[in-house]
Amino acid sequence: MFGAVPVLARLGSFLDFLSDDRREAPPDRRTLRSTIAWSWSLLAQHERSALAQCAVFPGAFDAEAAEHVVALDGEGDVLATVQALRDKSLVIGDAAATARFRLLLPIREFALDQLAEVDAAQARDRHASYVLARAEHRAGELGELSLLAALERDRDDLIAIVARARQGGAAQRETLRRALRAIAPLVLARGPMQPLLEALEDAATPGLDPDADAGAPHAADLVLLHARVLRRVGRIAEAEAIFARALAHRLAPAPYLHGEIAYCRFSAGCIPEALAGWARARTARAEIRPGDSAGEGSDLVRMAFALRELGGLDEAEVLATDARSIAQRRDDAGAEATALTILSMIACDRGAAARGLRLAREAVSLARTTTSSFIEGIALSAVAVAHHLAGELAEAELLLGPCQERLAAVGLCRLAAGSLTFLGVIAWEQGELPRARARLEDSLDLYRAIGDARYAAYTIAALGAIEADEGQPAAAAHRFTELPPDDDLPLSAAIAMHRLHLVLAEARAAEADGRRGDAARLRAAVRRALTEPPTAYESRIAHRLCLAALDHGTATLVVRDGGASCLIGETALDLARRGAARALLVALAQQRLAHPGQPISWSQLVAAGWPAERMLAHAARNRVKVTIAWLRRAGLRDLIQSDERGYWLHRGARVVLRPAGDRGAAP
Repeated sequence: MFGAVPVLARLGSFLDFLSDDRREAPPDRRTLRSTIAWSWSLLAQHERSALAQCAVFPGAFDAEAAEHVVALDGEGDVLATVQALRDKSLVIGDAAATARFRLLLPIREFALDQLAEVDAAQARDRHASYVLARAEHRAGELGELSLLAALERDRDDLIAIVARARQGGAAQRETLRRALRAIAPLVLARGPMQPLLEALEDAATPGLDPDADAGAPHAADLVLLHARVLRRVGRIAEAEAIFARALAHRLAPAPYLHGEIAYCRFSAGCIPEALAGWARARTARAEIRPGDSAGEGSDLVRMAFALRELGGLDEAEVLATDARSIAQRRDDAGAEATALTILSMIACDRGAAARGLRLAREAVSLARTTTSSFIEGIALSAVAVAHHLAGELAEAELLLGPCQERLAAVGLCRLAAGSLTFLGVIAWEQGELPRARARLEDSLDLYRAIGDARYAAYTIAALGAIEADEGQPAAAAHRFTELPPDDDLPLSAAIAMHRLHLVLAEARAAEADGRRGDAARLRAAVRRALTEPPTAYESRIAHRLCLAALDHGTATLVVRDGGASCLIGETALDLARRGAARALLVALAQQRLAHPGQPISWSQLVAAGWPAERMLAHAARNRVKVTIAWLRRAGLRDLIQSDERGYWLHRGARVVLRPAGDRGAAP
């Protein structure tokens, strides 16, 4: 009667939403509340008490947890009572694990209502005490993988404890701190970041402020955790300020703090400063903790990432190889996966996409053994880079979408923005310019929020290039005025290539005015600028896009004999036996000549390709998609563009329609 969304809006309580008002309906069946109340009335007192106390568990719980949280004051055995409630279907077995139980949500809501205020507070205190003690014990006993698996099972409990402690004010502050310490490894590995950040800000006290109380070592770990989360979510300046104050007050070892400050600089796009900071961290580590191989490996791989961005591929490869060796000696799969990721990107920068793909896939395999979304996310992005460089756009897009979501979930805003940027670039290469613009605008917002001026500049340049290709030179020129002065870093080469799209737009304008000589000179200048293929990933993709735009400006699509054949540049297509493809191509060419840049709707394309057929809407759309895909594969990939409105031919292409029998040469 309502549908899902109206039901959700009305669902203040599971227990009172639906009712059966028929006269013949028994009273205990008229609402869900009355039905559960009838079952409740049949329970013994100790069973009611046990069921109400089990409701403090937000999700599944095991027998040991029930024994520690449920107090029956000698009225009965806890496990026998839980079993009796299970026999009555008021407690059910958890399908995901043996020897675990849970309450269905309506039953849990009803049971919580029956728990007296004093009893509820005591049960929640026992729940928090048991869950936190167990988490703290595991943190001291288990390795990373086992600890994350255990914390994942207790995630609902820890989240509930944090939520209750946040509402409890000063009296619950120590419980809040313990819960934040307990859940932090899980959230840092798998996200989400924002709830943890909000809880950390609730936990702030003078004791958590390094300036106010430098002698609070018990609070130092939360200070540093707060800073790490701020960095993750893109509040770089705030994070760096906390790390700097922590360094001044010696709240943590100097190598760690130097490294974190350097990471903040790196996240803000200040690569030389970041590299210098990691070098300081490495020097301090060698002096203070000479045997700290884990810290040494972390410094090396971070420095390798920075050197790669500065174009120092040889030195970056040496450091990453050393970091991988350290990780292998320590049997640290996560560290080895990270080192393999940077080695993969270096291989791709050198044009060895096949080797880069092999290394990236090895990194993904190792990353998946760590259960860390962060490590797996960056490894997947390296696989996508290798596919992208090889021109395998669909494969790269398929990987980058989930990768971007995973990185965003764990708060890695800069890396998530990078994935979003190159999803936009892939859409650009596929000719889907509206989708490309939307993705690039979103990534630009992220870069600006983070304060990463370098990648913000790259994204602005990409947007300007797209506008130049679309025939909007004034808008494109305005974009380029937003850019800071060029520097000598690799991204500057990519930005310079994006700027060449403005020159090509000028060439097209000259040609339209009949100044063919000027147009030829401008295109020749662009071709000279593109003579030497670059190395860095961003620059190579920019080089490829600029070459494609250059070809758009010179190639002519000639459609002959009513679409029976066509010529794109020097490539000839025979469409005599492909009636639907021929009809769609003619319709696209006519639209390009009459209304450049305006799409043809799906319904118009269906009418053109299959005029006498009646089809369901989804079948018709699928036919259009399949036929367009064939035309793209046949040689028109760079010309045919699309968005949710339909398809059109690139407005920079020259299109000629010749009637049947006219075999004249292309102009």
